Amino acid sequence: MTIADLRRALSRSWVLLLVFVLLGALAGLLGSLLSPASYQSTARTTVSANSTEGDVGALYQVTQAIRVMMPQYTSWATSEEVRQKALTAAGVQDEGISGTDIASSPDSTVLTWTTTGTDPAEVQKFLDASVAAFQERVHSASPRAEGQPVVTIQVDAPASPAERASLIPRPLAIALGAAVGFLAWLFVALSRSHDDKLAYNPEEVEKALDAVVVSELRGDASSRRRAWQYLASFMSERSAPGPVLLLGTGSTPSSSDAAQLETALAECSGSDGYRVTSGRLGAATTSTQVAAATGTVLMLTQGKDDLDALRPEVRSMRTVAKGPVATVLDSRA
Repeated sequence: MTIADLRRALSRSWVLLLVFVLLGALAGLLGSLLSPASYQSTARTTVSANSTEGDVGALYQVTQAIRVMMPQYTSWATSEEVRQKALTAAGVQDEGISGTDIASSPDSTVLTWTTTGTDPAEVQKFLDASVAAFQERVHSASPRAEGQPVVTIQVDAPASPAERASLIPRPLAIALGAAVGFLAWLFVALSRSHDDKLAYNPEEVEKALDAVVVSELRGDASSRRRAWQYLASFMSERSAPGPVLLLGTGSTPSSSDAAQLETALAECSGSDGYRVTSGRLGAATTSTQVAAATGTVLMLTQGKDDLDALRPEVRSMRTVAKGPVATVLDSRA
């Protein structure tokens, strides 16, 4: 589809486009609303040195040791031991908590906690209990100075009220739905644009190719005979006896078609001087054959020939034709 095709499709079916986009956006909204409820709560803690003596050297050594131990602290935060203690302390069921993710940056002692679950109140309670269990775990494992742990956990931000979470934010879900609606409309528009280019009836062919459709070949024998007679009458009135070229588009017309046209020409003109040969539009010898013929007949197949693609070939053929050019629409298939 070209830009011009798209403009034509928009001008003809902008209402349909609006319907498709609105339906797509509505589907995205409903999908977001009906997705399983999930809630998230976040907290932030810092693993820091606990110095009460003001010893700068000792404080530096503990801080460096904490940086080295951060992977271990992260694994404790997500351990099953901390999880079970938090479940017990918060009084929540295990299946109500999907899990807890811990994020930290390199060379940072800050841990960002994110807990996901199905009940917002339980999620927040569980995260608070998890932070407390983690504090207890770190304090119990920390070396001590004068009876106090040298490593402590500072709670920079306690568990936040849980908010509904989604794999796709609702505005994005609506936008994606609208985009799908647009693509669906574009598919329909492409199909219609392609169908519009196909030769379905004589009026469409004449409008697209600026060519006279003299007759239409149908399935029954009597209709086909009349069609050849109409075509022969048209050609014999406008050309002298001589070679006539019967051109197909996708393939060369059958010898039977050529013979029937030749018979009809002899009957209409009262002369046996017409000789009908078959060819294919676009073949290497087409121009030479058309130039040598006293008349040319173009046979189009109904519903299969792309009129836009045929237009330049038909125009080129007519520039070299010395006799009349007629068109017959083949609807036998």
